[in-house]
Order: sequence, then C-alpha cells, then structure tokens
Amino acid sequence: MRRALEAAAVIMLAACGGDSGPVEPANNGSIRGIVTDNAGATVANAAVELTGNGQAARTTNSGAEGVYT
Repeated sequence: MRRALEAAAVIMLAACGGDSGPVEPANNGSIRGIVTDNAGATVANAAVELTGNGQAARTTNSGAEGVYT
C-alpha cells in the first residue's frame, strides 16, 4: 500500500512539475474616473491625460457626466 501511495505521489508531482518558462506581465489595464470641480460638480468634456514611466501619454475627454475611461 505504501509503495502505491509513493508511486501515485511521484506521478502527481511529475504531472504538475516542469518549467513552463518565464511568465511575462500583462501590458494592459484600464482606469476609470469622474472629473469634478472644486465645488464637487462634474465637468463635461474635460481633457484627461495619463502619463507613466517611459510610456507614451494617453489622452481622452470626460463624457457628459464627467466620466472618463
């Protein structure tokens, strides 16, 4: 019985193991927000710019209710 358990463990480890190579990070994502003024009112058609480390800037405008994605 013990040998059968050892053999099963070896088979399970062999099936799960192995080097699948390096995993690369995903290069996508999203940001959502609402543009508001100092009084807390939403701002329609506001220019929104996202900048990052060594990345090209992304620009969009907020919608009618101040929402951008």
